[in-house]
Amino acid sequence: MKYETSIPDYIRKPRPDSSIEEHSDFIKRKYEMQLFFNSDV
Repeated sequence: MKYETSIPDYIRKPRPDSSIEEHSDFIKRKYEMQLFFNSDV
């Protein structure tokens, strides 16, 4: 996925049992802030 190609090693994707805050934070970083986005893909 182009939205996940640049996830740094120190950031983990939330697991199904992760808190809502962890999920929300990851989603904000992924889509709103586009921190893991790679336009070359």
